Amino acid sequence: MTKIVQIIPCSDWYLVGEKNDVVHGIVEPLAAWALLEDGTIIGLIVDHETNQVANRLTLASNIKEPTHYAHINELSAANRALAGLPKKP
Repeated sequence: MTKIVQIIPCSDWYLVGEKNDVVHGIVEPLAAWALLEDGTIIGLIVDHETNQVANRLTLASNIKEPTHYAHINELSAANRALAGLPKKP
């Protein structure tokens, strides 16, 4: 397992992907960016099952590929709705 060497808070970034069991997908706000010892940067989100910050990309078995990061300005209307965000003006 790769070690996290630095965590930097972030805002307005989301993890976007599809859940295995629903058509609608998933849009989760990132809490922080993590720098791994191998130089990889990965987003951290709140794990709703435990309410702990967890690396969703490596720990969540219910998110299938592809997933990607998107800035709030890049979210589609459907993804904004899934995230509970208001429509773009």
